[in-house]
Amino acid sequence: MISGKTTCIVIMLSISAYGFGQNNVGINVQAPTQALSVDRGINIDNNNLNNGISLLNGLRFGNAEASNQTVGITSNRTGVSPYSLDFYTSNSRRMIITQGGRVGIGKLPEAYSFEVLGTLEAGAVRSESGVHANGTINADDNILAGININAGSNISAGANINAGNNITAANNIIAQNDLFADRNIIAGGTIVSSSNISTSADLVATRNVIAFTGNVSANNGELSAGGRGVVMSNSSARLKVIAYTATFSANNLAAGSSITSNINISGGNFTSNPTTYVGNVVTQNGEYYRAMVVLENVSTTNITVRVVNLHSNPISFSGAQWRILALGAF
Repeated sequence: MISGKTTCIVIMLSISAYGFGQNNVGINVQAPTQALSVDRGINIDNNNLNNGISLLNGLRFGNAEASNQTVGITSNRTGVSPYSLDFYTSNSRRMIITQGGRVGIGKLPEAYSFEVLGTLEAGAVRSESGVHANGTINADDNILAGININAGSNISAGANINAGNNITAANNIIAQNDLFADRNIIAGGTIVSSSNISTSADLVATRNVIAFTGNVSANNGELSAGGRGVVMSNSSARLKVIAYTATFSANNLAAGSSITSNINISGGNFTSNPTTYVGNVVTQNGEYYRAMVVLENVSTTNITVRVVNLHSNPISFSGAQWRILALGAF
């Protein structure tokens, strides 16, 4: 009794009897066809008690009591990154959709629209923003991202790999067709493409960079392997260039006379005799400018450097240094 009046609470609940003693329940449904039929919405965990680490106050499936059989859906209300939609199997959170729309498989997505803990296998992968996996990203077709493609292990595609920003893998990056990034391509192992490899910034591989039938290009950056620059050639030979320094001192070196010194280049691991060049003067002392430098007896392990006095009078200099360059296959 309230103020002399009777308050009546009515719940529209209809029960339709079906055979075998089973009943269906309808809420705002006069003729329910399932065990429970609801017209309008349902609030689950109305008091916001789920903490994001269990199926507490969630939607569960089946009647399993064992934790490895518990399956359901919850919404994290009070834990890290609240107001997400979480999917559980074996009582463990397997997939997360954050409040901002990021998707994580096996992990909370923190920096990318789609993040995977482990290996990502797909017929094709495409994202307007980024793709990230702590393990491997494999696709039978293309891997395309508007921003970054990042893998804790390998990136492999049956066709093209294309990123609007960076492509990064802790191990290998392999594309059966073209490999392209608007910025950097970085691999802890080998970068391989059956066609072209192209980046507008830096191309870096700790091991090999291979484009079987196409070109390797870094328009505004550098090509490097193992932290060292890559020399491009007009043949299939791998080339390297190494800079050495030759230091000479002379006291009244007579006109027409010369002095020599050997440079050990065995550490360059050249497979054939390199082509050698005299570069700039590193240290300018005395009458170094009256001398001519000649390179002789070039082999895979040695360069003989000869300094000749071409002047009509004796010349003297102390600690004069010339840069010597060796370019060859390895």
